[in-house]
Amino acid sequence: MQGMAAAIAREREDIDHSKIRITGESLGGMHAWFAAFVDTRYAVVVPIIGVQGFRWAIDNDKWHARVDNIKPVFTEAAVEIRKNNLDKEVVEKVWDRIAPGLASKFDSPDTIPAIAPHPLLILNEPSVQVHAPSMAVAPLALSVKIEAMSTCELNVPTFTASRKYT
Repeated sequence: MQGMAAAIAREREDIDHSKIRITGESLGGMHAWFAAFVDTRYAVVVPIIGVQGFRWAIDNDKWHARVDNIKPVFTEAAVEIRKNNLDKEVVEKVWDRIAPGLASKFDSPDTIPAIAPHPLLILNEPSVQVHAPSMAVAPLALSVKIEAMSTCELNVPTFTASRKYT
């Protein structure tokens, strides 16, 4: 969908193609992150509460916040594999089923540096680890922790493209 939005924006003569940018919140943040990874037409990328190190979360037992958002999916998966509780095995199986490679080749340590040289601003909650040790490859990348989401008002559109003004 995001790739299609960039393609449509590029067809319009009233839009400056060098200023097409993408953002999204939560799942939309993940979409913005992945769209920028596979599509180099975005000038700026701002995923909000969507980027994390999925392998790191599994290995460090820090997957609970992400899983709690769609807990019924994980609960059903636990039943299918005959587990009484949600654990890292269940989480990894679900993530691999809904997004193969999410905790491996498409995880943040590999995909974030690939977005370079485009400016990248990652906005996350303090409890979410981005974990991209090679982030230095993308010198314009910046990760910001949002300390108080409940008091922070974010007026960010999900897709923006600057118009040309003459």
